[in-house]
Amino acid sequence: MAMMSELLDVADNIVNYHLSRLRLKSINQIVTQYKDGLNSLVYETFNHRRDAVDMRRKMKALIRQLAPAAIVEGWREGGLTEDMVEDEDQQWADEGVADWIAEQVQYVNDFAKAAYEAGTDKEARQAILDRVDLWVEAMRRLGELGKAYALKSEKAYWKLGDRQTHTPDCVKLSQGKPHRVQWFIDHGHAPPIHFGCGCSIRTVKDDNVIMGE
Repeated sequence: MAMMSELLDVADNIVNYHLSRLRLKSINQIVTQYKDGLNSLVYETFNHRRDAVDMRRKMKALIRQLAPAAIVEGWREGGLTEDMVEDEDQQWADEGVADWIAEQVQYVNDFAKAAYEAGTDKEARQAILDRVDLWVEAMRRLGELGKAYALKSEKAYWKLGDRQTHTPDCVKLSQGKPHRVQWFIDHGHAPPIHFGCGCSIRTVKDDNVIMGE
């Protein structure tokens, strides 16, 4: 029952987003709005103008508002326009966004509590701001997943980033043959968010970045 409610909320948010497309036109703009919103909540909580309970309520609302928009803009950037979206595409988006939201919101309470407890402590504040960057990159990755879905039939390859350290999976994937984007999606392969190695998935045809840096 809870999952069905979440799916209905996601579907409503996607419809509402389509009705207000003039306000947001790219994954980057959505990510920027998300970052600005999070930073505002964090600083208000640092300064105790907002308590942890209020912050977590507002943050969950922000996540639920912008996640569907990220998927839609990912579709658009990948060439899947609104008139091309079929029922199976919509179902994929509704379910994927609902799962992503459910995963994200389970960490909100602890994050809000830590922001409130940071107060004026400079080191504690910086630790929270570093975590904001991870939340923001997760939203960007959701948008990129929508783009990857739109480009799922394209041939793509894994490009190793220019950082010195990489995960074993990054190295292995960079040495493998190209695959269709759908293969990367199905196998859950995406450039790490937390590791920051600079890897990316790119189309073979025009070296277009699908996911990553």
